[in-house]
Amino acid sequence: MKEDDWLKVMEVKESFDALSAAEMLGRRSLKSTTRVTVVDTGLYLPFFQDGQRLFKNEKVMVIEAAQDNENVGNQGDKGSCNVM
Repeated sequence: MKEDDWLKVMEVKESFDALSAAEMLGRRSLKSTTRVTVVDTGLYLPFFQDGQRLFKNEKVMVIEAAQDNENVGNQGDKGSCNVM
């Protein structure tokens, strides 16, 4: 979780309840058999260092990957091909 210029470290655990899953067989209940717990670790990581962003969200990573793929396709080397 981002808090100001810091990232708060959280521990996320997902547990599966096999007994509940076995009991739900044949029932129409939509009760979840997995449980997610989030625990605050009390640790923080810096978000910026020397003016550079240390962590990126998924949207930024996808945009950068797409730009990298465009640059590779625009090099014009013989033997390379682009898929459209």
